[in-house]
Amino acid sequence: MLALVNRPSVELARQAAQPESAALYETGAVVREAFFRNACEAKQRALAALELSSDREVEYGAAFALALTGDSSRAQNHADELEKRFGENTSVRSSYLPEIPALRALQP
Repeated sequence: MLALVNRPSVELARQAAQPESAALYETGAVVREAFFRNACEAKQRALAALELSSDREVEYGAAFALALTGDSSRAQNHADELEKRFGENTSVRSSYLPEIPALRALQP
C-alpha cells in the first residue's frame, strides 16, 4: 500500500525527462518502506531508484534503507561508493558516512 504513494510523482518526473527527480521521489519511498519494515519492497525500489540516477542523495537513501532492512553488505557497498565519489563533500563526510555503519550496528 505504501508503495503506491510516490508512483504518480515518479512517473510524472520520468515523463518530463527528469530522471534525477524521479529517483529522488523513489528514494523517499525506499526509506519509508524500510522504516515500515517492508524489506523486499525497499530493496526492489532502491535498485529502481539507482537505475534512474546515481546522484549523491539517491545513493545515500539507498544505503540508508538497505542498512535499515539488514542488507549490510549492499549498504556498505553504497557507502563505499559515496565515499569514493563524494568523499570531500561535508554532508557526506560528517553525516552520511557515519550513519550507515551506525544503522547497520543497530540491526538484529
